[in-house]
Amino acid sequence: MSTFIHTPEGLHSFHISHTECASSVEPHSILLKRVVSDLYKWLDCTWAAALVPSRPGASLVPELRIVSVEGSGWNNQSPDLICPVRNHRTTGLAAIVVIGPRKDGAPYSEQDRLFADALCCHVSTLQDLDSPRDIYDRLDHCGATHLPGLEYRGQCLRAETIGGDFFDVEPRPNGELFIAIGTVAARGISGGIVLGGALASLRSLARPGSSLLGMAVEMNRTLWELSPENSFTSFLCAEINPSRKCLSYVNAGHEPALLLRQSADRVDRLDPTGAVLGLSRRNSFRELTIPFEPGDILAAFTDGIAESVGPREVVRILREESGSPVSDLTTNLLDASTASTDRTLILVRSSIPQTAYARAAA
Repeated sequence: MSTFIHTPEGLHSFHISHTECASSVEPHSILLKRVVSDLYKWLDCTWAAALVPSRPGASLVPELRIVSVEGSGWNNQSPDLICPVRNHRTTGLAAIVVIGPRKDGAPYSEQDRLFADALCCHVSTLQDLDSPRDIYDRLDHCGATHLPGLEYRGQCLRAETIGGDFFDVEPRPNGELFIAIGTVAARGISGGIVLGGALASLRSLARPGSSLLGMAVEMNRTLWELSPENSFTSFLCAEINPSRKCLSYVNAGHEPALLLRQSADRVDRLDPTGAVLGLSRRNSFRELTIPFEPGDILAAFTDGIAESVGPREVVRILREESGSPVSDLTTNLLDASTASTDRTLILVRSSIPQTAYARAAA
């Protein structure tokens, strides 16, 4: 049959072949099957399917063959969500993931749509790029490295494996800084899918005014659906408000971040406030708020840094080179690490002088 499908470029027509699902073992087909299975469970939809062109670029109305189907009703119902999967090398269509109505009849939320789009975009990234390093360097995100009162930097040195670390550093319009860091325990294709789900969920949830607790709960639910058995993801997220001199955080089983206090010459640990993500559907977390004073430095890192450099060495380098720019401190700490796994580091330093705080409080 022929059907018309909306894509970002406009209305397109495709011929869908009613044949048995393709038995391809190509990497992109394996990825698509996993994505379809995960979306079917996570979105609680009646059906989901992935289709690829039988002869890419051969026709203005290409024939699509089915590579994966979950549920029933795809051949007599119109999809509620359609997610194109692009081939970045040819700028053409690599696949289409179509998703039927929810089982409860409710409409899909904007978060559902963002999650599905981001996960399908992650598939296109995995199949088109040459190495895991290329894949994940595209996924990491660090916004402009200066806000009034804050100096910060995020960076990752990657091993050649699929899965692993992720981070996000995002300045907010209200002057706050949002940071997140985590590690996916799974590796290989499963790890890549879980990492894509973690990033998709994070970016759809990490909006100005969003709750750190709500973010942790929703990410746990998502990763519980996506993760292989006995796999998990450690995760830490925080918001820093320089004008109020405070830091709020949730730590889901991640390596404790270190907060170097300038005034008291001590180091505070941001210990876990909940379990790792993805092991249980129901998890409880606590959000804590602590002071973040002028001159304080926050160091959040993954186990690649903790195991190869160690918290004590991190503190020593930050203390001895406290006058250096945060960008230089980040480079020096990463250069000191020698682990064969991913090494990710986020540094944030409060740079507002005491006099500025006094004027703001007056």
